[in-house]
Amino acid sequence: MVDQIVTLEDVALDVCLVSPPNPSMLEPRIAPPLGLLYLAAWADEFHPGLARSVVIDLNTKCFAPESPKGHATHDFSLTRCMSEIPSGCQVYGLQLASMQMPHGISISKLLREREPNALIVCGGSHASAVPNECAQDFDVVITQEGEIVFSEVLLAWKEAISHTGAQSELAHALLKTKKRKESEDGLVLEGKKIEPLDQCPFPARYHLDFSEYVRKVAGQPATNIITSRGCPARCIFCQQDSLWGRGLRIMSTDRILAEVDNIFQTTGIRNLLFLDDSLTARKRTEMIKLAHGLGERGVKWRGWTRANLCARPGEAEVLKAMADGG
Repeated sequence: MVDQIVTLEDVALDVCLVSPPNPSMLEPRIAPPLGLLYLAAWADEFHPGLARSVVIDLNTKCFAPESPKGHATHDFSLTRCMSEIPSGCQVYGLQLASMQMPHGISISKLLREREPNALIVCGGSHASAVPNECAQDFDVVITQEGEIVFSEVLLAWKEAISHTGAQSELAHALLKTKKRKESEDGLVLEGKKIEPLDQCPFPARYHLDFSEYVRKVAGQPATNIITSRGCPARCIFCQQDSLWGRGLRIMSTDRILAEVDNIFQTTGIRNLLFLDDSLTARKRTEMIKLAHGLGERGVKWRGWTRANLCARPGEAEVLKAMADGG
């Protein structure tokens, strides 16, 4: 009897993107995993039909029963975490900040046992800082910006497991890393910069239920947004270069305001926290335009910037526009 060969050439990959628990936070339900939402959005936008993605934020899923005082507590046991991660996907992608690393590595090991044929990928700030260390526990490590390369990995993995004949160099490399010995490291791939940033589709916020998050700005529900990558400064204690590479790239004001509108349409949330390290490190005219646009939309917002950027001549006009704009 000849085994039937199943061809996946015209079938979307099942992809599960996981944000592991962050037990260091008193309230882990603060921020949705924007990095994972960008990965899903890039695949959806530029490779339609490639992946059926599901995004699992374990920080919003793993709850123990309410205490007698009515306070919810987390159950970040590995048994509970694994119960929230669906079986049968061809690719699992984990986001790793340093605080998520212990759970992330444990989840990876359990996934390798439960899903022996799946490709297990990681990225994020911790993976970018120490990729070779992470490669001990993952099939693939993607450093820095992952959108382009993660989609390339999906395309190559689909090619590798679809039995369609000739295969690319990356497809061969993925098959090799999947068959490696336990003592051997996985594959490390460097991410690719997106320039200009306006190419980025809006993060795929439609994959999550934003009512599960508790962030507030001005006493009302809020969510996060990031409008630049990199930083103009070169502080010796900061790892910005390992995350984004050198230099600063900024989205246009029109692109930012379009995403603000999309956030409200998708989630019903109007208020925002900007995650940019230096929000005002853009032309004054553009910062004023952004503040006016946010004010016109009734957005209450918060953000960060460097103190020296607020002390430049002419900056008072910008600060007033920001205050007037929410």
